[in-house]
Amino acid sequence: AADEAGGAGMLVQKLPGAGAEGDLEEVAAAWEGAQRGIERLSVAQLLRCPVEELLGQGFADQDVRLFRGSPVRFECRCSQGRVAGLLRALGPEEVRWVLEEQGAVTVTCEFCHRPYRFEAVDVEALFAPDSTTGGSEAVH
Repeated sequence: AADEAGGAGMLVQKLPGAGAEGDLEEVAAAWEGAQRGIERLSVAQLLRCPVEELLGQGFADQDVRLFRGSPVRFECRCSQGRVAGLLRALGPEEVRWVLEEQGAVTVTCEFCHRPYRFEAVDVEALFAPDSTTGGSEAVH
């Protein structure tokens, strides 16, 4: 759920071993009950109510546990070195072909959209026998 001020969501997960010793019909009924509980919650409740209150309103008839939360943040771990490793995995023929076709090899991270550019000298260094170099700095 989201509005102009923020967003909220809920993850409902069956833990390993749930229903392992129990009746499969009982487990199915519990999941149906959980679905009904989720459907009873409004967008406004999801956005504004404390999680403990949501659990009480939506899952009063269920055995639920609340685990400690963790903040959600945007963080990309891409780096010149990781992209260099990706290019090495493609192999020298493929990377040199792209270099010939485009004059440079540019890889853009699909998560943060940061471009990494490898010139001819960088590509040759990638495939040198003792290479661990990464290429030119990111292009911004």
